[in-house]
Amino acid sequence: MNELYQDWSRLLAEIISAEGRVDYVRLAERREILDRVIDEFAAVSPEATPDLFASEEQFPEIANPIQIRWDTRGRMWVSTSQAYPHLYPGQEPHDRLIILEDTDNDGRADKSTVWAEHLQIPLAFEFGDGGVYVSD
Repeated sequence: MNELYQDWSRLLAEIISAEGRVDYVRLAERREILDRVIDEFAAVSPEATPDLFASEEQFPEIANPIQIRWDTRGRMWVSTSQAYPHLYPGQEPHDRLIILEDTDNDGRADKSTVWAEHLQIPLAFEFGDGGVYVSD
């Protein structure tokens, strides 16, 4: 659990630094947030371990993810944007909604399907009514 804490602590510090909010989050607050995340993760199952399902190395098309969701079939849906935060004049949108699947049941994604493309900065999506609502 100590290794998990160190990894999350480093990651949280990088995120906060990248967002330029270092001044707003004191070290004690970061520790509090991190402890809460670890407690919630451990509450799922004491035997649970975080594992990598998919990465940009295997699936370069999921670079620059905006939102990730899991459907009832165990597939990971990812909205991506090559244009975020700005689509410049003359630039064509190449943003997509991608589905990643584990077809051989080894716990890692091995299939990628583009569900929607030519979106313009898809900030959110939601499953509903047998389909998907996409905000772009």
